Amino acid sequence: MPELQVKGDITGASRFEVPDGAGLDFFPTPMVTFGVGLPYGLEIKGRFSPQLDLGDAGKLSLWGLGVQKEVKEYIPGVKHVPFLNMSVLAAYTSFSGSAEMDNIGGLISNGEVEISSSAYTTRLLVGANFPVVAFFIGGGYGNSSSDFIVDGD
Repeated sequence: MPELQVKGDITGASRFEVPDGAGLDFFPTPMVTFGVGLPYGLEIKGRFSPQLDLGDAGKLSLWGLGVQKEVKEYIPGVKHVPFLNMSVLAAYTSFSGSAEMDNIGGLISNGEVEISSSAYTTRLLVGANFPVVAFFIGGGYGNSSSDFIVDGD
């Protein structure tokens, strides 16, 4: 099971096991995703999942926004290749969740863990579109941070 320890506790006395959530290596999350094409090769992207109550696994919600811009026209030689596409993407995603905890590691009862996480990402996306198939590849940079708050008796 995952463990938490109070920041700065070098003795390890505050270490305790927390629930391992849904017990899955992945967590399927239903969400609405959208993209709106704008002039000048811009596209606004979004994703949204309202707060979902997952019973013993807790509650979660998610939202994100992004902007994608075609850049092929600014690169000499590439702008004349009809099947090639290039764009850059910048996006932000926010996730929050909570779960009740009772008798965790013999240390916490009547407790709750709250999780909030945010991530920024930038990508260069390159694609080749042919009549029956399309290929794409991307690379970029991402940064995320998470906060955990554990309350209880």
